[in-house]
Amino acid sequence: MEMAIETVNLTKVFGRWRKKIVAVDDLNMRIEKGTIHGFIGPNGAGKTTTIKMLIGAIKPTKGKAYIFGEPAGSVKAKVHVGYSPEHPNFYSMSAIEFLVYNAQICGMKKDEARKRAKELLEWFGLQEFANKNARNFSAGMKQKLSLAQSLIHDPDILILDEPTANLDPIGRYEVLEKIRMLARKEGKTVFISSHILLELEKIIDHV
Repeated sequence: MEMAIETVNLTKVFGRWRKKIVAVDDLNMRIEKGTIHGFIGPNGAGKTTTIKMLIGAIKPTKGKAYIFGEPAGSVKAKVHVGYSPEHPNFYSMSAIEFLVYNAQICGMKKDEARKRAKELLEWFGLQEFANKNARNFSAGMKQKLSLAQSLIHDPDILILDEPTANLDPIGRYEVLEKIRMLARKEGKTVFISSHILLELEKIIDHV
């Protein structure tokens, strides 16, 4: 099977000498293309730090990470990745402006970006809020908009950090079903972190 994500002895240490904190310690994993992989652990276990290394936001202290064989954080790797953080925040822009802005950063033309943005807002049930300032959204709406942003350029891999953290029970169910659909019907690879195994066990292939 083709590997979408691979890490080799991935390690991240913060601080120095007596104050150093080993946040990620010698992590080895292989995530197959087209699977949903649950990344489970209690708060403080190093899940978010690992994700930040995978998307290139921080550099590992030692070890390597690859996205479809390309070094994590490189331009060639980033093309494949859509990312949604645990605590999304937004510029003072409308929801549709935010999505179009992100799509254009990814190289999409404005008309194509606007069409894609409208489709995603409708898919996540946010179409009536398309022209509202995203900064004023509820926590759950921000989470859904962040997920829409992660999909705007139709990536091969979704890296999602606690994507249901701020949703009510119905919203959590809806988002998990959409994640399942993306993997099963569109063949996307999903790497999803959570501290709640019970929530993920119905959709994940590996953990």
